[in-house]
Amino acid sequence: MDKRSKALFNDQILAQSAKLFRANVGQMKDLGGFESFIYEFMLDGAEFIMRITHSLHRDKGEMQAEVDWIYFLAQQGVSVAKPIFSVNERLLERIDLDDSYFLVSAFEKAPGGKVTKENWNEDLFIEWGKITGQMHKHTQSYEPPTGLKRPMWYEDPLLLEAENHLPAGHEIVVKKFSETIQKIKELPQNSDAFGLIHTDLHYGNFFVHEGKITAFDFDDCSYQYFVSDIAIPLFYSLYGSLSGDDKISFTRIFMKNFLAGYLTEHCLDKFWLEQLPLFLKLREIELYVVYHRSLDIEKLSDAEKQRLIVTKSNIENDIPYMNLSLQDLGVHD
Repeated sequence: MDKRSKALFNDQILAQSAKLFRANVGQMKDLGGFESFIYEFMLDGAEFIMRITHSLHRDKGEMQAEVDWIYFLAQQGVSVAKPIFSVNERLLERIDLDDSYFLVSAFEKAPGGKVTKENWNEDLFIEWGKITGQMHKHTQSYEPPTGLKRPMWYEDPLLLEAENHLPAGHEIVVKKFSETIQKIKELPQNSDAFGLIHTDLHYGNFFVHEGKITAFDFDDCSYQYFVSDIAIPLFYSLYGSLSGDDKISFTRIFMKNFLAGYLTEHCLDKFWLEQLPLFLKLREIELYVVYHRSLDIEKLSDAEKQRLIVTKSNIENDIPYMNLSLQDLGVHD
């Protein structure tokens, strides 16, 4: 989180936010937060999550567009943490400061909890694919309110300013990043394969309850290719935990079941599945840049430093994050 946002936040802002959503400020639980201040609160016997975001991170139009889309998905029956209305009958409230503002929204708390070893199985992968397919099916009919629209994927500041976050000696990485972005930009933007998507639906952004997934954290939602929402779950499921034959074996099991669930909700041409390695590479480079932007590299563990060395080499030498064939995905020509 930007240091300026932290400096501007205080108990008065929290009290105003609580009042807007009828929360008891004295009973709110601070859950931390990476880009926003996140709190849990009770209302009428139910649990809710409050998010307080400074305008340095998102402007009002971007966040209004986000909560409007989430509310739309909830109305279509997609299992998402539904935004709730304030005392002013708004999904988003603004608290003005002298020359900036905070934005406040609240959501029903997703039932259940984080993924565990017990529910990390094929049934989960099917459900994961199913909710992703549901989002893609319904987003095709979504029309944002006039004047409200989430950004295009390539408008992410991380992509635009990657060179500024990397130290000297990363010229080839910057070049490969630019080439990857350009390749994706040249893909056709068909309505059945491109639209507003979650963009970051890894296993940390949903809870599981009795086998059912409820998605949350749509902060990065943008207009992007649907296949990106398939690449991200696979990327983070593999990241740092598997290698060699285990990586290949897991990928086949994961994708077979994820796609089995996905295809019950939305049909995606196999051409797009063939693009998975490209989108995996995009996230690999993005994460590499994030490490350099947000962390002190010298304070990383030896294992993390070694991972960055390997990642840099893989990027510079065009080594796929995961080399996938349609057969690996359980799809036949």
